Amino acid sequence: MAEQINFQIKAIETLELSINQFDGEIPEEMQVGYNYELQHNINVEHQVTAVVCTLKISDQKSKKTFGRLKVACIYHIVDIEKYLSEDKKTVLFPEGFNITLNSITLSTVRGIAYARFQGTYLQNAILPIIDPKSFVLGDPQ
Repeated sequence: MAEQINFQIKAIETLELSINQFDGEIPEEMQVGYNYELQHNINVEHQVTAVVCTLKISDQKSKKTFGRLKVACIYHIVDIEKYLSEDKKTVLFPEGFNITLNSITLSTVRGIAYARFQGTYLQNAILPIIDPKSFVLGDPQ
């Protein structure tokens, strides 16, 4: 049985939002691409982990960027110091925990993007559902 980690969302911050000018709506035949990047930043002293998601929406053919959104989901992790490696340089969370954080963060970003893009030509660019496991390197699950 996996170890339970006590955590909660402490804050959600929109760090960047840009929508590039585009005349009209995105044509249906245009292949819209969604490029996600996740970065985990851990602060043991404050017992927090920030998962920063950068989303870029672009035309896959021309590579023209339509919009960009960067959001930080900040999580309070109870007793985070107990997950420190022996050399105190790495935090080693139990199996699957990073996937949980990624999943919550990606869902949050999807909702923020939907709300922020309403009334713009990106309002129908609803982000696809993706496997949060695909973002975790070295997490054995």
